[in-house]
Amino acid sequence: MFSKTHAKIIGVDISAEALKIAKTILSAKNVEFIRADINKLPFRDSLFDLIISLGVIEHLHNPKTAVREMEQVLKKDGVLFITVPNAYCFPHRILRFLRRKLKTWQFGIEESFTVFQLKAFLSQSSHLESGYFYWGRKPLFKIFKKVFGRIFLKFGSMVYIVARKES
Repeated sequence: MFSKTHAKIIGVDISAEALKIAKTILSAKNVEFIRADINKLPFRDSLFDLIISLGVIEHLHNPKTAVREMEQVLKKDGVLFITVPNAYCFPHRILRFLRRKLKTWQFGIEESFTVFQLKAFLSQSSHLESGYFYWGRKPLFKIFKKVFGRIFLKFGSMVYIVARKES
């Protein structure tokens, strides 16, 4: 899939083990993996056309710093796409709380956010789009959406934001 594009793709993670696994899953000439801290990325300013952060910043002590760092290395008119757990998804919040109490939670810190909180992390980017979605397959999703309409999505497990960096 990635070998069919001429784009250079860089994956970043602080975990050497995660990078090792990623390299076994994906190896192509145009894909590179770098061990780095998202709060201090080792790239020059305005380097990337697109940055995708899926399920990352909710595990950080200061997600705002990470978002600002991603903005810093994003080109003018570059696009930033971020997903995080939805603060309005009460089943996920309850499950996380119970798993922490039972000491079966394996993801360290994790916070949930609203779309409004996610937008507040952005400094230079202009907001293009944001919303809610369900992660993975949900068998009853179509039924709930039909019965409750679009308001049902507000309680989806994830929120996202798409922003474009302005000069």
